[in-house]
Amino acid sequence: AESLQTIALNREFEGKEVTPTLNRLSKEGAYFSNFYSEVGVGTSSDAEFTFSTSLMPSNNGTVFVNYFDRDYNTIQKMFKSNGYYTFSMHGNTGDFWNRATMHENMGYDKFYSKSSFKIDETIGLGISDKSFFKQVVPKIKKIKEKQNKPFYGTLITLTNHTPWSDLKLMDEFPTTWTVDINGQNVTRDYINGTTLGDYFRSVHYSDQALEQFINDMDESGLLDDTVIVIYGDHDARISKKYYNTLYNYDPYTDKVKQEGEDGYVDYNDYMYQLDKKVPFIIWSKDKKVQKQIDSVSGMIDVLPTLSNMFGVGTNKYQLGHDLFSVKDNTIVFTDGSYVTDKIYYDGQSGEIYSIKGDTTSEDEVSKKVEYADDLIKVSNDIITYDLIKEMNSSKKNS
Repeated sequence: AESLQTIALNREFEGKEVTPTLNRLSKEGAYFSNFYSEVGVGTSSDAEFTFSTSLMPSNNGTVFVNYFDRDYNTIQKMFKSNGYYTFSMHGNTGDFWNRATMHENMGYDKFYSKSSFKIDETIGLGISDKSFFKQVVPKIKKIKEKQNKPFYGTLITLTNHTPWSDLKLMDEFPTTWTVDINGQNVTRDYINGTTLGDYFRSVHYSDQALEQFINDMDESGLLDDTVIVIYGDHDARISKKYYNTLYNYDPYTDKVKQEGEDGYVDYNDYMYQLDKKVPFIIWSKDKKVQKQIDSVSGMIDVLPTLSNMFGVGTNKYQLGHDLFSVKDNTIVFTDGSYVTDKIYYDGQSGEIYSIKGDTTSEDEVSKKVEYADDLIKVSNDIITYDLIKEMNSSKKNS
C-alpha cells in the first residue's frame, strides 16, 4: 500500500474514520501496530526487497537497479517451490524501479504492469486504485482457473503517492474540527486543505478501494481460501510541522498551542521518527488469527513470519525473526539507527530517546549498536558480493 502510514489508522474527523476498512481488518486479523519499513533510497522497491528476502536494503545504490542480477532467497521462490503460481501486478510501467527484471529474478512467474491494464481513470501518477483493483480481480480469477493451483500474488497500489493534489475523483473528506463556542457550532479548518489533510483524504480513498477489492474477491469466490497481507511500503514523507499542528491545535482559540500552555505536546524529532511506522496486517475471511502485536517489528521480519505461518520452508539467509515468537526485537535502519520497545537510537548523532521513560544501560546500547552495524554489513556483503550464489555454488562443487 503506497505511502500508507499507521498514523492514519483509528483516526477520526467529525466522527468519520479515515480508514474504516483497515480498522476492521486490523481487529479481525493479526495486526502489528509497531511496524517499520526500513527503506533506503530505493523507497518502494526497498520495501519489496526487504519484505521478500529478509535482507536490509543496500547502502550503495538500490538493489532493484544496481544489484538486480544477484541470487536471492525470496518468499516468492519459497511459495513457488511448494506448488504455488506467483504473480505481481502494478499500474506503473515495468521499467520503473526496474521491476520487470527484478520481479522475474525474485521468482514471480508473471508481472502484470501498466500495459496489462486499461488506463481508464487516473489519479496522480497513473491508474486509480479503484480502477486497478476492479481490473485485478478478473485477472486473479483467470489465473486460478488456468493454473489450477494455489497462488501467491503481490498487488502494488499507486494512488496514495505524494503530492496528493489530484483529488477530483475522491470523495470529500473534510479534516475539520467543530466545537461549541458561546452556543454556536464553529467549524475550524484545522488541517483541511494542507498537505496532511490532503493525505488523509487520499488514504480514505485508498481505504475505499481496498474495501471494494475485498468485496469483489468475495463475490468472485476467491476469498474463502485466501489470506490477505497488507503493508505500507514507507511513511508519507510529510513535514514535521504538520504533525505539530495535528497534536497541538486548539479549536477554541484557532491556534497551535505553544510550549508552556496546558495540554501542549512537545513533538520532537524522535517522536516524528517513531510516527513513521506503517501498518502490517494479516487477514483472512474466517478470522482465524485475531491478535494485536504491539512489540516493535519491521519489514525484515516478514519472510520468517509468513514462511512459518504457511509452512513453506526456511531461508537460512534471513536476518529477521518470526514475529509470533521473537522477544526483545531490534529494528535497524539503513543509517545505523535502531528502535526497540524501550528506546530510539539515532545512528548519526548517537543520541538516545527513551520511548516509555525506561532507562537503558550503556552496555546494552553498545551491544545493540554493534548488532545494528553487523546486520547492515552482513546484508550489504550478501548483496554486493552475491554471496548466496557463491555459497550455493560451493555447496554444489563440494
